[in-house]
Amino acid sequence: MKLNKLMQNTDDFKIISFIGNNSDKNICLDAGNANVNIDAYKDLDIDIKGISNDSRNISEGYLFAARKGNNIDSNKYIRDAAEKGAYCILTDEQIGGALESYINEYNKNAMNRGKSGISVIIVDDALKAYAVISRNFFNRPAMKLKMAGITGTNGKTTTSYLLNSILNTAGFFSGLIGTIDYKIAFNDKDNGIDIPSVNTTPDSYMLNDMLNSMILNNLKSCVMEVSSHSIIQRRTYEIDFDIAIFTNLTRDHLDYHKDMESYYQAKKLLFTEVLSESLKNKKYAVINNDDEYGVRLISELSEQKSVNNFNVITYGLTEKADVFAKDIKSTTKGLEFKLYYNNLINKINYNFKTPAGVQFFIVKSSLMGSFNVYNMLAAATSAFALSVDNENISKGISALTSVPGRVEKIRININSNNGNSNSDSNNGDGNKSNGSSVNSHKNGNCNIDNNEAIPLVCVDYAHTDDALNRVLSALRDITSNNLICVFGCGGDRDKGKRPMMGRHAGRLADITVITSDNPRSENPMSIIKEIENGIKEENVFFISCDGSIGDINRLKNEIRKFNTGKDNNNSKYNSKDTINSKYDNKHNTDKDKDNRSIQGTEYAGDDINIIGNDRHAHIYTIVPDREKAIKTALSVACSEKDTVLISGKGHEDYMIIGADKIHFSDKEEVLKFYNL
Repeated sequence: MKLNKLMQNTDDFKIISFIGNNSDKNICLDAGNANVNIDAYKDLDIDIKGISNDSRNISEGYLFAARKGNNIDSNKYIRDAAEKGAYCILTDEQIGGALESYINEYNKNAMNRGKSGISVIIVDDALKAYAVISRNFFNRPAMKLKMAGITGTNGKTTTSYLLNSILNTAGFFSGLIGTIDYKIAFNDKDNGIDIPSVNTTPDSYMLNDMLNSMILNNLKSCVMEVSSHSIIQRRTYEIDFDIAIFTNLTRDHLDYHKDMESYYQAKKLLFTEVLSESLKNKKYAVINNDDEYGVRLISELSEQKSVNNFNVITYGLTEKADVFAKDIKSTTKGLEFKLYYNNLINKINYNFKTPAGVQFFIVKSSLMGSFNVYNMLAAATSAFALSVDNENISKGISALTSVPGRVEKIRININSNNGNSNSDSNNGDGNKSNGSSVNSHKNGNCNIDNNEAIPLVCVDYAHTDDALNRVLSALRDITSNNLICVFGCGGDRDKGKRPMMGRHAGRLADITVITSDNPRSENPMSIIKEIENGIKEENVFFISCDGSIGDINRLKNEIRKFNTGKDNNNSKYNSKDTINSKYDNKHNTDKDKDNRSIQGTEYAGDDINIIGNDRHAHIYTIVPDREKAIKTALSVACSEKDTVLISGKGHEDYMIIGADKIHFSDKEEVLKFYNL
């Protein structure tokens, strides 16, 4: 595409100056001046073959978009881009000194060789300019698709998968862009062409390229997650959305946004800057009416209704919302509830397929966790706005049987002398398995005694305090025996959430194994210590364990003492009667020679708190090696009524230690433990 065509419609940014590829003169262009005709400058009449903001991806004929980021200033790589054959540089930094001399000399030499030189366009906002030219390069592809963008701290991925499933069920075949993967094509066999995700929301050029590919692959819609980083960095700028969804806002990414107000304002831009400027005729903001920041967003958007040019529709668990849920049933089999839409009828022009006078329908899903009701409501409300009928909404939700790394039940089939045990065959009564207990798998990595059954094992991505609280609360409700949690916190990220996550684990889990999770440049034990500071506030016993078979067996024996020490009235029991005194001070000894263990803490309270009739042991241990931590948690789960939650990494298949990124998968570790 011609460079002058790419630079058209520049109301969103100004071209400050221009260095032509056949001239050593710096020409000033004021794109905000209606008298300026960009087409008049022949140096802009060059063919651009591609666009990239990464100099490593530049080929001959490309435009290189340079900008100064938080960690990398790509303006430093302008020379590299030129040497690779870039025809144009886009930047918001002034070109002067040695770099300007280099460009002028480069162009003179190119002319002498009969080659194309390099043009430099200096704008006032490189991020917006990059978004606009990326959109123009692919002829505004979002206008040819039904577009739904989802933002919020938690629930984006599951909501996107649900809405994608609904749209596919209804025949509005949908692409998907998000944290786990990018789907740019659809077929009945494998549900599309998957590309591993690089970022939750890709950069502007890659995003528009994928939208264009979806069109070429005959897709009709696209559901995408929109991260706060991407909004600030204008990756979704000039994307024409039909729907923008707000799930919730809780503490996260404060290492980037610094405070909650800045975090909220970033999310809000999806509505006030992106959705409001979309050229779609019918646009809707779909907002969680039960979330504190959602209520604030609804109020602020209502005040600016004349400016925003879109309708606000809400969802929640009360009748205040346009779409709400009642009679929620949550078990290990999944969810069932009634979805009411009576308040939505007057807000969208749509003919609901339900009998006269009936304004609800039944939703059934195999996804676990009561918090997923919100994700289903968000997807259903958005689908209504996109003219999907309730029958296809219900079928689409039911069709989605799992989301990778989102309370994902790990299917465990182990043949034994007595049959087989399958964690996916649990019913709703306290994790009771339909299969037989396992008798013949005490070998290899598996440290399970005879007659011990397979627990419900879940892998989840929860890496914020709110997300961990939600998933633990949901599993607590459906677990009749021990709830065992393995988790850590990422290094070089928000430190404030670490003790908060520790408190949630201490309050809700019976047994917590604190471990590592992408420590990056931080000392893993420093991170663990901050988590431990929170868990100690919940009156939790510490029992040392190094992840060895001997220590795991000792830990199992101590847990048995907790479980059998409960009196008939389910009252609190005294720590002195249940913990072997020889272990009271053992955890104060640092036995690990490579400093991968820290000294434990004294028991923080007189008694162990019991939650209802379901609380058994109330302890935590520290196993820094995540592989050993998972092995420990699975080993101490001795009943089909137990639940093991391995939290933090979810679908991820890597661990970041220092500067190294090594392969590691929680799911694979579970399967390896059971020799599968």
